[in-house]
Amino acid sequence: MKRILVLTFLFLTAAVHAQTPSPAATATATATATPASTPAAPPAADFTDKEFPSVKATLAIPKGWFFFELKSTDLGASYLITKEKVESEYDSFKTGMTLNIIRGQNGYKPSEFAKSLIEQSQEKDENSKIETSDEPPYKVYKTTQTIETDEGKLVMLTLFKANDKSGTLYHFTWQYPQKEEAQALPLWNEMLKRIKIDPAF
Repeated sequence: MKRILVLTFLFLTAAVHAQTPSPAATATATATATPASTPAAPPAADFTDKEFPSVKATLAIPKGWFFFELKSTDLGASYLITKEKVESEYDSFKTGMTLNIIRGQNGYKPSEFAKSLIEQSQEKDENSKIETSDEPPYKVYKTTQTIETDEGKLVMLTLFKANDKSGTLYHFTWQYPQKEEAQALPLWNEMLKRIKIDPAF
């Protein structure tokens, strides 16, 4: 199967290194609007909750999907939950979530670090749509992009939850083929509802 896209973030000291293999390097991204109506979310029985005591988080994994831990250090952790099987940080997937939990951003507040990542992204894609909100103790940033690939359009939703009080940044990325949006969006919304993070962490 041709590689479509993978977002892998490896922690090197306090920094995050992003890899986006071809064809993303030559893809054209455009802003995407969220559909006015969304189908009902899958029932709770279709998920398995997995706890991560070291980062005080619980993630929801759809039944039949795959989980892979990319990295876990004192500076954070990085996880993949994917529809396609992933066995290394270099494997690609079409549908799934990447979560990076980042602590110690070289003296930056998590919200400042999130803004810097967004600005870097906008330098590559000025059409990216950005939304901001406050969900105490988190400052929330969202971006939506559609990427043209050889196998069709790929939608990427990015969510930053920055806790300046505790010094932790949660960086979620959810991607799926646009043609599967009717199934992918309710699944993503349910995963977000079921994710538990400790505001004191």
